[in-house]
Amino acid sequence: RDFNIFTSAGRLSQQYILHGYITMERNRLNYIKSHQNLFRRETLQGLIDHVQYSSANTSDIVRLGRAVILPSSFVGSPRAMQQHFQDCMALKRCRTT
Repeated sequence: RDFNIFTSAGRLSQQYILHGYITMERNRLNYIKSHQNLFRRETLQGLIDHVQYSSANTSDIVRLGRAVILPSSFVGSPRAMQQHFQDCMALKRCRTT
């Protein structure tokens, strides 16, 4: 019988796999953060509108950091969820007609 390190290590193998996943996810997020110009960050007006509204209404000042736009290819991002929702609605529309 062959020895398999991943099944023999138990919880340590789970920690190793999780560490690999977290490293991969961190690298993806760092790439997205450093390549924001590819995701048309300049065209999004929501943050600009919020800052203008907050400066006009000083009682509602919110501390803002640097906005990072996640692409729809990033699982769990608002764009991905919106795209999946639109796909589901299109399928529902096709099946009901």
